Amino acid sequence: MYGPLFLAKHGLQSVVDFHGNTKWAVDRTASNNDSASLVLLVQTSPSRIEHRRIWRKRKASFDKAGVRVVFCIGRDGTVQDVDVLRERSVHGDIVLLDDILEDYYKLTEKTLSSFRWADEHLSGSVQYVGKVDDDMYVDPFRLIDVLRHGARRENDGENNGEGEESGGGWITYPNRGLCVV
Repeated sequence: MYGPLFLAKHGLQSVVDFHGNTKWAVDRTASNNDSASLVLLVQTSPSRIEHRRIWRKRKASFDKAGVRVVFCIGRDGTVQDVDVLRERSVHGDIVLLDDILEDYYKLTEKTLSSFRWADEHLSGSVQYVGKVDDDMYVDPFRLIDVLRHGARRENDGENNGEGEESGGGWITYPNRGLCVV
């Protein structure tokens, strides 16, 4: 766990305790999303700097669509924790999940902790909160379009040879095109 002096040195507002389980190092700017209608919680790890850089390159598109991107990172237990704090102080878009150790087998806990953070810090200020992984591509305009107007699943049993029971088919986005699922 990070001490108060360490947090203050790196520009963090506080450590929030959620039901005695998960603590977050809260960044003032990560929870400041007055203009966003959707906040995407991007699950990432300390070593995936390049993935975060790619997401940040598209920041203008996300901002224009009304989508705020927040990176959720657990502790690594190495010097990378300090590197993440430096990165957070530069970009202001990282939420540190202090009680979550980065581990493949802890992904469910990490996801739940991310949504708890969102519930605690974004309640009432955004319409939607979503979770994605850092290796996914998201078209913010299509995503907002689907949230506002819905999507319709079409399946004639021939699209992918497996039928709707297996989740296959097309999803039609109003005025935007098709997506194979």
